[in-house]
Amino acid sequence: STASSSYRPSFESSLEHGLAGLRFDGGNDELISDYVHHDSSEPLTVSVVYALRELNGGYNSDVLGSFGGDATLLLGVAGYQSVYGAYSYDDWLSSSAHYDPDRYVVHTFRYDPSSGGLHEHWVDGVAGGTRAGAFSFGTFHLGNRSSYTSPNANVSEVLIYERALGEQERVDLEAS
Repeated sequence: STASSSYRPSFESSLEHGLAGLRFDGGNDELISDYVHHDSSEPLTVSVVYALRELNGGYNSDVLGSFGGDATLLLGVAGYQSVYGAYSYDDWLSSSAHYDPDRYVVHTFRYDPSSGGLHEHWVDGVAGGTRAGAFSFGTFHLGNRSSYTSPNANVSEVLIYERALGEQERVDLEAS
């Protein structure tokens, strides 16, 4: 949901790769989910398929983020420090300086409290950074976070699992 129709990304029946998805304008577009990760003892896996059309150059122009929990999760941060990066709690997990406009990536984040609260992320199956710590992540959103801008991005798929996918499940998900 979003408070105002002017803040909604546009639905496109055919993006560059031929599939339907959402086009965020790089301004104020946002969608806020009903899902809330409120318990740090609960595992979580999030996978987002997106393409950055251009870099905003602004601060925290993330594709997917969370707010209202013990920690903030940001994926696909486009600007400030990172391209295809991830941020969890108070730590950059990793990023890539390489940027291909309109290239779709599969960005996956896994939180596993049974492994010491391990946070891991992958972009197109390539492992990024890790960190540990037990946190809840709150409410998830796509695009704008209050005073920040939305990314110039297309989003084709968002999957949220209330469990830590096993390694083979993650590999299979990213390949599909």
